[in-house]
Amino acid sequence: EPVELVELAEELFEPSPEQLAELDLLLEQGLVEQAKETYQRLAESFPQSTELSRRAHRLAELSAAPAPVAETSATELFAEEEGFFNLAAEIEKELAEDEEKQLVAEARGQDGAQEESIEELFKQFQRGVAEQLGEEDHATHFDLGLAYREMGLLDEAIGEFQLVLKSPELALDAMTLIANCYMDKGLPEEAASWFEKALKTPNLPPQAELGLRYELGRAWEAAGNVAAALAHYAEVLAVNPAYRDVVERITHLRTATN
Repeated sequence: EPVELVELAEELFEPSPEQLAELDLLLEQGLVEQAKETYQRLAESFPQSTELSRRAHRLAELSAAPAPVAETSATELFAEEEGFFNLAAEIEKELAEDEEKQLVAEARGQDGAQEESIEELFKQFQRGVAEQLGEEDHATHFDLGLAYREMGLLDEAIGEFQLVLKSPELALDAMTLIANCYMDKGLPEEAASWFEKALKTPNLPPQAELGLRYELGRAWEAAGNVAAALAHYAEVLAVNPAYRDVVERITHLRTATN
């Protein structure tokens, strides 16, 4: 009974392994801003989390590191474009306004079909963004993909990240996020194929390779391919036995198959 109480407390006060895995991957790949956003979101939901406390030091180290001069951040790109806006907030605002219009029309007995549908409004918003952006604006498309994913618009996020694949600086991050979107969609086999593509990136940093192999193991585990999952977890274990929860995952899979 005490054990059950401890397990319940962990569920209440700690993020899920999947949420921690996403934060760890962002930290390993040096995506400081995205890692900050993910950390802050989790910290609001789990203020007493010891797992998040352990990651706070690493996040502080990355935040203190000098940023690359060559790249212009997506935030700066948005600020330089006159009339540009916070994408996620603007989309939500316009959709909310459209929904309010429909409710008012229904209350007055008007034909709701005369009002713009939410889907049509969103399509118009996308067309407006496309007119302002060129496909070569990789950093801005990347930021837009993050905004879409945050809102749960996974197909739209994937579309934006695919436009970033031609960028030498952001291609690896884009492939990883496409894979994560497919995991969010419940399509682990598609996710695995994108993690595989990311692993083929030239001059891949060792820590990034380790994270991708772990994520590839998770994808195959979710797809029910135990053999493939164990194979990738074993590669991670051989390099770093203390990596995340790789030992527990291997033990669980081996126990389940025996």
